[in-house]
Amino acid sequence: MRKMRWIRLVLAAFGAFFALGLCGCFGEGGLGDLGGLGGLGGDKNDKYAPTEIENLDYDFNYEYIEWSSVRGPGIEYHVAVNGVEIEDPDTHYRVDTITYDYIATGDFTVSVWAENDYGVSKKITKEFRCLAPIDVALDMQAERLVWEASPRATAYRVFNTDTQEEWSQTECSIDVSYLENAEGANLEITPYVDGDYGYKTKTVSAFAGRARGVQNVECSGGYISWRHVINGGAAFVVKIGEVTYEAEGAWFSYTPTEDSDVSISAYYADEPFIMPSHPFTARFTAVSEIDDFSVSDGILTWTADEKIALNAYTVEYFKNGEKYETGERVSVSALGAAVSLTLPENATADYQVAVKPFPKEGFYYGVEQRINVHKLGYVGASVDGDGVISFFTYDPYVSAFKIQVEGVAEHEATVENVDGEATYDGFAFESKGDYDVIVSVLTKQTEGVLFDTRGVGRTMMVTRNGKPTSAKMTEEGILISGLTVKNDSSYVAYELDGGE
Repeated sequence: MRKMRWIRLVLAAFGAFFALGLCGCFGEGGLGDLGGLGGLGGDKNDKYAPTEIENLDYDFNYEYIEWSSVRGPGIEYHVAVNGVEIEDPDTHYRVDTITYDYIATGDFTVSVWAENDYGVSKKITKEFRCLAPIDVALDMQAERLVWEASPRATAYRVFNTDTQEEWSQTECSIDVSYLENAEGANLEITPYVDGDYGYKTKTVSAFAGRARGVQNVECSGGYISWRHVINGGAAFVVKIGEVTYEAEGAWFSYTPTEDSDVSISAYYADEPFIMPSHPFTARFTAVSEIDDFSVSDGILTWTADEKIALNAYTVEYFKNGEKYETGERVSVSALGAAVSLTLPENATADYQVAVKPFPKEGFYYGVEQRINVHKLGYVGASVDGDGVISFFTYDPYVSAFKIQVEGVAEHEATVENVDGEATYDGFAFESKGDYDVIVSVLTKQTEGVLFDTRGVGRTMMVTRNGKPTSAKMTEEGILISGLTVKNDSSYVAYELDGGE
C-alpha cells in the first residue's frame, strides 16, 4: 500500500516538472534554456529544402546537360556555364532526370544548384572535356566518305549498322566504292582518344549510297533511250567517245555517224550522299550504209550488211517530208543477202523511201537512209498510115523514147525527147503481117533519184494488110479510130492498110 502511494507521488512530481518546462517554452525560465520542445521535432525548413544535386553529366549526342531531379516543393534549378549563370534556364523534366539543352563547342565547366522557398542546395560543379565533332561528306570522285580530323582525337570508331561490323581507324575517310547500283551503307563514326576515355564525344551518322543504273538501252530513230526504275529526280550523264552530255529524261538525241563507245549513268543532283550509278557501257557499231539501191519494174532492191546479222529492214514512206504510207518490215535471210521491196503502186510523182536496219542483237545502230523515187508519168505513142510513130509525155525526167519492133521484121531505135514530143519514121512496116512495137523510155541521169517506170511502157500490135488508115492511142490506152484493145490498156492493136 505504501509502495503504490510512493509511485503516485513520483509521477505527480514529474508532471509538475514537465508543466514548468512546457511553460518555459513560451516564456522565461523553465526549460527554455534547453531549447524547448522544438529540438525534439526538427526544423521545418530542413524538411522541405532542396536536396543536393546528383549525377551531373553531359550527353554530347543529344546535346544537353542532365542531372537527377531533387525532392522538395516549388523547385527551381540554376545553371551556370563557365561561371556565367543562365538567366531563367529552360529545363525539361524527363522521368527522374532534369535536362538543359546545350551545344558544346569545346571544353566547358557547368554548375547546377536547386532552390525553393525553404532553402538552396549545394552548388555542384563539374568540368567536361569534349572532342570536336566531325562533319562527314561524300567525295563523289574518290567515292569515299571524308571528314576533317577532330583535334585531340587519335582514332575513330566506325560501326556499320547494316552489317553490325565495328572497327577503329586513324584515317579520316572510308572507302565506299564497293557499293553496287541501288546499294547503300549506314555508318556511325565516333572520334576518341586512345587510352583516355574521359572525353565527351559525339557520334555522327553517315550514309553513302549508289544510284540505280539504267536498263534496256537502245539506239534507234535518232535517239539513245533507256529505262530507269526510279526516275524521279534522277538525271543522266551520257558519254559518247570523249564527249560528255547531260540528259534529264530517259533518252538522248543522237544519230551516230561512226562506231563509238557509249556510257550512261544516273545521278541525283540534290542527293549529296548518293553516288552516280555504275555506268552502262557498250560499243555501238554502225551497220554499213547501203550503196546499191536500184529500182526495176517497181521493185526496190539492195544488199544486206555482210558483217552484222539483221532481223529486217524497217521501211516507211514520206512525201514532202511527211509520212504518208504505213511502214513495214522487210525480212533479211542471211548476211549479205539480196533484199527486195515492192514499191506502192498508188504512189505518184516524187516520194521518199526511208530504209533502216534492224539488228538481231547487240548494240548496233543503222543510219536511216532515204531514197528519192520518181514514179514516171504517162507516156503516149501512136502510128499513122505511113508508119510514122509519134511519142508524147508530160514527165520532165524522160530523156528519150525507145522502140523495139518484133514480128515480120525486127528493129530498134531511140529518139530524143524534145519538149515532151518526138517522132520516128525509120521503120515503115513495108511487109504485110503483124508487128509488136514495144515503147519504153530512157530517163535523165539525176543524182540521188531512182525511177519507177511501171505502167510507162506500151506494146502496140500493128498489122500491115493494104488498107491505108491511121490510129492513135489516148492516155487511157483507147484508140480514137480503128483501135482494138487486147488483154490490157498497155497492149494496143493497129490495122494498117496498104503495103506489099
